[in-house]
Amino acid sequence: MEFVKRITAVILFGLLVAITSNSHAYVLTTSGTWESGETSNGGQPSGIGTDTIAWGRTNGTQSSYVFGGVTVDPLDPSDMLWNIGSFTHNNFPIYNPTLVKATLGIDIDIFDGSSNVYSGSYTFDFRHKETRNYPSSGECKATGHSSIPYGGCPDVVKFDSSYAKGKTDGLVTLGGKTYEFDVFGFFPDADSKQPNKEFVTYEKRSNSTYLYAKLKRVQVPEIDGSGAGLALGLMLSFILLLREKGLLY
Repeated sequence: MEFVKRITAVILFGLLVAITSNSHAYVLTTSGTWESGETSNGGQPSGIGTDTIAWGRTNGTQSSYVFGGVTVDPLDPSDMLWNIGSFTHNNFPIYNPTLVKATLGIDIDIFDGSSNVYSGSYTFDFRHKETRNYPSSGECKATGHSSIPYGGCPDVVKFDSSYAKGKTDGLVTLGGKTYEFDVFGFFPDADSKQPNKEFVTYEKRSNSTYLYAKLKRVQVPEIDGSGAGLALGLMLSFILLLREKGLLY
C-alpha cells in the first residue's frame, strides 16, 4: 500500500508540473512613428520619422497627430480586442496647407516572460478631412452638426482601409492557438467596446482616442506541448486501475 501511495504521489507531482508549465505571463508593447504624409500643397508635414507630425500656417500652435505606444501587462490572450496605442489630434485653427493623409507604422512585440514570442510591424493609413471652421451655411455638414460648435466645425479623421497592412505574416501563437492581427478601429476610451472607423475632432483642443486591433483565429493544426492533457489522462487511468484491483479506496 505504501508503494501505491508513492506511485500516486509521483503521478500527481508530474501532473502539477505539466499544468504549471503551461501557464504564461504575456506582455505586449508597442511603439510607432509616422512614416509618410501629404499636405494639400503636395508637400509633407513636419516630423516624419517621429511619433508626431504637424502642419499648417499659424501664428499660434500648428495642428498635429501624435501616437503613443502602450505596455499591456499582463496580456490576456482571451481578450479579442487589444489596445495598441493612443492617437491624438491636436486640432487648432490654421491656414493652408492642411493635412490630406498620413501613414503610421507600429511595431508590436509580445513577450512570454523574458522570451520574445512575437514581433510584427504594421502600417495604418489615415485620411484627414479639414473643414471650414465657420461656413456661411451655419452648419457642419461633414459631421452632421446643425449648428457650429464652439471653436468651429470639427475635422474628421478616418481609416483609409479596413485593415492594417502587415510587413510580416502577422501570425502569432499564444497558449497553443494561432491568430493574426487586424486593425479594428478607433475607440473613444480604453474601456469602450464600440469600434468606429471615423474620429470626429473638435477645434481648439486636443482630441484623444485609442487604436485597437483584433485577433482573428487561424485554423491550423495545433499540438498541445504542455503534456497536461496526457498527464491527466494517465493519472485518471491509473487511479481507476488501482480501484479495480482493490488497492485504492
